[in-house]
Amino acid sequence: KEIKEFYIKTNEFKKDFLLKGPNYEGINIDQGIELMDDYQLLLNEYNIEEHRLSISEKLFHISSHIFKDLDDIKDEMKILTILYNILSKFNQQKLIWSKVLWNELDITMLLDGIKEYIHLIKNKESLNQFCPNIYNQIKNRIISFKIALPLISSLKNDALRPRHWQQIIKLTKVQGFTLDKNFTLGKLFEMHLHTKKDEISKITQK
Repeated sequence: KEIKEFYIKTNEFKKDFLLKGPNYEGINIDQGIELMDDYQLLLNEYNIEEHRLSISEKLFHISSHIFKDLDDIKDEMKILTILYNILSKFNQQKLIWSKVLWNELDITMLLDGIKEYIHLIKNKESLNQFCPNIYNQIKNRIISFKIALPLISSLKNDALRPRHWQQIIKLTKVQGFTLDKNFTLGKLFEMHLHTKKDEISKITQK
């Protein structure tokens, strides 16, 4: 009876995982990464229950059962953990970079730093076949950051005048922009420069 009930529970868990879990169809990776801890805790509870039932089966010489729905979730969570760990690491690094003062920025630091994350995500390209939505969102986020770096470098040009910055501010619609000694990379990140790559390039070349 317990085995049958656990089959039903794991089946319901899989349905919930597919509809509301960290890889449900159309999910944004920022939402997904928030769901990972909750679903890992749930999975741990199911693993404990599965282990308890396995011990009982051995104790009473009952043939062991395979809970495929639970195994499917375990396999997917392993892949998602790898991918979301890359995202988490990138987010943490970007937060560190965001606090760098604009006047103290060494663009080489960013260029060298992003290479690690390009390598990390490309090294896991085989996981794209299992979780394409999550993989491609993370890859695109890292690539977008890389695309913005030449633009950030061009903004460090001493020939850039206040009028250039005003045009860029108007173009990107960023709020509370003040180019002073306390200006950090974080404010620049808010501009999402990669989305206006061609327009910004034209402005900086005027």
